[in-house]
Amino acid sequence: MEVKSRIEGPPPRQWPILLRQTSFLAVEEPVKFLLDGEDILTEGNHKARFGEIEERGAAVTETCRELYDALLAEARSARTGHKSLEEMAQTWVDVFQRYPDDGGELRKQRLVYCVFECKDEPVLAATTPSIEAGTLLEQ
Repeated sequence: MEVKSRIEGPPPRQWPILLRQTSFLAVEEPVKFLLDGEDILTEGNHKARFGEIEERGAAVTETCRELYDALLAEARSARTGHKSLEEMAQTWVDVFQRYPDDGGELRKQRLVYCVFECKDEPVLAATTPSIEAGTLLEQ
């Protein structure tokens, strides 16, 4: 099956965000239609079946979703004018540079939800005055 020429959503990233997708173009199939009020079949074509490929990223916070939506709107508004597919792709890359592409940075800026569990080792406690509450994870 033929795939659409462009993937929808933000450009490829090290840390996927929300949703990127593309679709297979619908398959055109020959069918026979019954003419209205008659017992006559006529031949035609129909496009119905298609599929989608999706990539989903991390669960984002409200702050992150607002950033994503603003960048998405900015990238989409750049569609005006006569730009090539390559120019449009570069516009999306440029706009989404403002969205962190690093798991640690996404967490530090509280843009994604994270859950941490200790496995096989005891939890270390902050024992010196130089370690502020809440920074143990960073260390």
